[in-house]
Amino acid sequence: MSGRIVKQHASSASLPLIGRIKIGDKAKNSAGKEYPISIDYFRATGKYESKFKEVLGDKPNKIGIVFITDDLTEACSQYYASWDKGKLWGEGDGEMFRIWDPTIVDKDGKAVGGYVENVPKTDPRVKAIKGWAEHLRLRFVIPSIKDVLGYWEFMTKGSASTIPGIIGTFDLIQKKAGTIMGFPFDLSVSKATGYSPGAAKSYSVVQLIPNRGEENISAIKAYLDGGGDISKIATITMNEKKLLALSQSGEVPTVDAEVIHEHTEGE
Repeated sequence: MSGRIVKQHASSASLPLIGRIKIGDKAKNSAGKEYPISIDYFRATGKYESKFKEVLGDKPNKIGIVFITDDLTEACSQYYASWDKGKLWGEGDGEMFRIWDPTIVDKDGKAVGGYVENVPKTDPRVKAIKGWAEHLRLRFVIPSIKDVLGYWEFMTKGSASTIPGIIGTFDLIQKKAGTIMGFPFDLSVSKATGYSPGAAKSYSVVQLIPNRGEENISAIKAYLDGGGDISKIATITMNEKKLLALSQSGEVPTVDAEVIHEHTEGE
């Protein structure tokens, strides 16, 4: 998949996964039955949940993040998917899909089912799958969490506001700067209210907010256009003083571990 849904009219991360970030939880009604709720803070799950809380608090509504690759399928992947009771029936970019085909047989002729790749949207098997929904998956590093190195994953189906907002910001910065690697962002969450006939509904909205100005972005783009080493720019983007030096001289100054540590301590 391309990492972007192919519109009708226009048509890995190498680090390990160490946790997932969520904006939903469960509550119980008076009968003790659980039901899903949206929340206005980020909730971590996984082995390093306690480390997340230790650094960012129990209910952070803003997280400083950086992406570690320009590969859309790894950093910021938009796709359609159909899930039912924890089973993935299919996923794709709107043109080509990977789907579960229950008619696939084993060597003895027994139907065991299996996933089929590169199935076009016109295939009857794609059309037969119900519940297709737009998804967005972000994979990033949280620099302020220093004792473990790996990426965190955030997923959403917020197609009305969260998905187009995040993609718009991500694509704009990547285009303007020439890369997204190492560029610092804030991931923030807040509650919004939507109205429909007879009812008001509260939901979570997540935004991706750049932490560098237009001058810094232009400096990065000019450096890369001039043949600069993209592997060096990833560390430079985390320190605004070094970015300023880059914009003034056109050269990448030396960056050592102390500089990066100094920046992340001040997050």
